Amino acid sequence: MKVVKTEPKTLADYLADCRHDRNLSQETLAELAGCTRQYIGQLEAGSRSRPSYRIAAGLANALNLHGQNRLEFLELAGYGGAEESTADWTQLTKAAQSVITSFTYPAYIHDNLWRLYGWNQAAEHLFGVSPSQVVLYSTSLMEFVFDPDFRRHIVPWGAWAQVALRQFRHDCRGLLQLPGSRDVMKRLRQLPDFRRMWNSCDPVTEAAPLLPLTFCNEHYAIKLTIVRMQFPGPPDLWVNVFVPLHPQSPCDTPSTLKECLQKSHPSPFLL
Repeated sequence: MKVVKTEPKTLADYLADCRHDRNLSQETLAELAGCTRQYIGQLEAGSRSRPSYRIAAGLANALNLHGQNRLEFLELAGYGGAEESTADWTQLTKAAQSVITSFTYPAYIHDNLWRLYGWNQAAEHLFGVSPSQVVLYSTSLMEFVFDPDFRRHIVPWGAWAQVALRQFRHDCRGLLQLPGSRDVMKRLRQLPDFRRMWNSCDPVTEAAPLLPLTFCNEHYAIKLTIVRMQFPGPPDLWVNVFVPLHPQSPCDTPSTLKECLQKSHPSPFLL
């Protein structure tokens, strides 16, 4: 493994050493940091030496720099002693959680690996997923999509899972080389059908703002549109809101999402 210089003379040296040490290409680092590959090349060549604070913080996040290493990097980028931006991931997560708490429709927050960062009470009621089933910032929504017990609620599962997986592949592109993604992918590959479908589908060309879903249980089947809203990071966060369309039920057909929840829960939230 290449040893990172402890006292780099320039931002160019530090950036190139950190990138090589983490086995990242310029293109991958650019995607993670929210800039272009050409800009990374200019920084490493020394022709550019003062990135904006947003880009500097994005590079530090993408390179997983913490503590003294992070401070040293930001100082070389021209931000010695600067406080962290309020748009960092902690503040971003809090802002996204505040947003979905006010929603009456079910909503989740996830990152580009679809790791859950939070959900509201409405989502817990509708989908029946309890906090004990989720490790925040680790459990991926894909683990529920391919879970043998949970996936029977999605009709038709196969077609929808393929659409969702193509979107997932788009969202997590450029992240799969990072250490944090390996545990997620290892768990997913152990689930039935994931490896086969992963190898047989390509990512979509761009992030979809809408993703239809039909969710059912013994009481009802309801058609939902997943409205996806992106909070640019890094890391990027996504708020997914489940808006009801026209439910279709093999038994009693509720006319609204509120009626669906009333069938399953005696004291539901109000829509």
